[in-house]
Amino acid sequence: MMFWKELTALGDASITLPAAIVIALLLLAPTTRGLALRWFVLFGAMLACVVATKLAFLAWGAGIAEINFTGISGHSSRSAAVWPALAFVLVWNSSKATRRNVVALSFVIAALISASRVIIDAHSLSEALLGFVLGSVVSMLFMQRAAAYQPRPVGHPILAVGAVILVGSALLGPAPTKTWMRELAFYLTDRDEPYSRNELMQGTGGARQ
Repeated sequence: MMFWKELTALGDASITLPAAIVIALLLLAPTTRGLALRWFVLFGAMLACVVATKLAFLAWGAGIAEINFTGISGHSSRSAAVWPALAFVLVWNSSKATRRNVVALSFVIAALISASRVIIDAHSLSEALLGFVLGSVVSMLFMQRAAAYQPRPVGHPILAVGAVILVGSALLGPAPTKTWMRELAFYLTDRDEPYSRNELMQGTGGARQ
């Protein structure tokens, strides 16, 4: 179980959000700024979807009991979006075979992170799977667009800055995203407590059956 808990940490917002910023930093050259903007739009839209589904349940009980769904997994979606995209940018100048293998490995890692969310009982299968699919769509749309750009070398100073950002964020520990979501749900409704998974499965409150 310890292995899965350590693996799931790779999908935490404290690491994946800085990693998303690093991807943009690696694309700040004049010829790839449009790609950086595309990345921010895709990633931002994905985060909005995740937050919307979580808030819809916590604040108003909008879940789906049949598939035990209370909101898209943030860990799963961020992992499937960030790690393949970052891997692609880092090996952009390598051969097609190398890029394909490295990106494929990153998707495997993202899939394992998604699986860890179910194994440690942080999410249901539907929540983790939908998160993985959503994140994968984001990274694939990004890489599809990136294929139209001319590969360029990754500058060592940018890599150094990126490494500092990632290491520093990892040392800060997990981000309290769950607490933030609960507090926002409190703000949006008059309930004393956010809706719970038990309420959804028991058919109480505002949860949909």
